[in-house]
Amino acid sequence: MPPLYQLLPIIAQQYVGTPYQSGLLDQSPAEELVVRLDAFDCMLFVEMMLALARHVQQPQVSLAMHVQSLRYINGVLDGYCSRLHYFSDWVRDNQRRGMVMELTSQWGGKTIRKTLNFMTRQRQAYRPMMRQDLFLCIQKRERTLASVPMTYIPTAEIGRVVPLLQPGDVVAIATAVPNLDVTHTGLILSRRGTVAQLIHASPSGTVRVAADMAAYVRTVPQAIGIRVIRPLDTGAAERE
Repeated sequence: MPPLYQLLPIIAQQYVGTPYQSGLLDQSPAEELVVRLDAFDCMLFVEMMLALARHVQQPQVSLAMHVQSLRYINGVLDGYCSRLHYFSDWVRDNQRRGMVMELTSQWGGKTIRKTLNFMTRQRQAYRPMMRQDLFLCIQKRERTLASVPMTYIPTAEIGRVVPLLQPGDVVAIATAVPNLDVTHTGLILSRRGTVAQLIHASPSGTVRVAADMAAYVRTVPQAIGIRVIRPLDTGAAERE
């Protein structure tokens, strides 16, 4: 069975041109498992590509279950508050379960601490949090992230880590926006020398390919650098 780093670029390229749409996970009043391949936001694109690749590797597990495993705490859907809303939380939970490994720190990233409470500070932007119980639940979840440091490769240093990237790596753009960790995500499509292509669901309209990932990051407002997360094949966590 092909490894994820081979599967992910092949699968992701099939969705170039697919429309970008925000808020796809929040269209129902109750939390539902959303599985969409006709439109994406940036994180939904990453999740769906990872789920599709894992489904190819493990077809006995439904695509929906692969999505659920990536999107929710411990892989269990238990309401809005069980969703891994913050990227840092998504990485922490999926890394603990051997699904991914963050490489940013071992590649010499810069570590900072940020208070991640953007959601509760911007409560009006999240329709489900008009419910007080969900607001309080998310607030509690945010407190668990208070002790989680964030490491990123500064924008000016991205060039030195590009040769370490491999296809299928998840790249998240770290931000200077207060109370938030990242603002955009995508997948490495290919790398040649010191230039890596990034495939991502772009807010400017569709899934597309940025020919030079480092150059693209420099165009993102308030970007301070990148985080790199490598999806792991089953049993790969011990080999990294």
